[in-house]
Amino acid sequence: MTTIQNARVEQVQQIKDLLSRTWADTYGSLLPEIVIQTANASWHSIEALTAQIENDGVYLPVATNEAGEVIGMATAVLQDDVLILSRLYVDPTQQRQGIGGLLLQAAIDAHPTARKIHLEVERDNEKGFNFYKKRGFLKTDDRTIFIEDQSIPVAEMELIINTDD
Repeated sequence: MTTIQNARVEQVQQIKDLLSRTWADTYGSLLPEIVIQTANASWHSIEALTAQIENDGVYLPVATNEAGEVIGMATAVLQDDVLILSRLYVDPTQQRQGIGGLLLQAAIDAHPTARKIHLEVERDNEKGFNFYKKRGFLKTDDRTIFIEDQSIPVAEMELIINTDD
């Protein structure tokens, strides 16, 4: 059974390890190794992840299995009425079991005032792109981001989740 809960500082090493595994699996064939290493060293550092867990403005849920191991995580921030989803990763061995959907729903449930969700997904990340399309996200724009001077084409996607005025 999978449990979704707010991340705790004691789980930070498991979260970092999960991000390393999922980045290698997701982006290993899409990005140079130096880009993956840079992301893991800075974006996924113990210090950066701990700061996010301790920041009340950042929602960082984790999915754990029966043994209490972190098998998925997300990161979301509410800006006005837009929920910015900056991460949603599930262990490669646990994908296609509904865990990503549970994490996405937890982010939505934690932000009842959000009108829409906005995210960016690397354009060649077919698994990620299809995951979001299947859940009703629409591509709204294309742009390029840079990591270590490496240009990365991303698709911006949005999902309207609340039309109440």
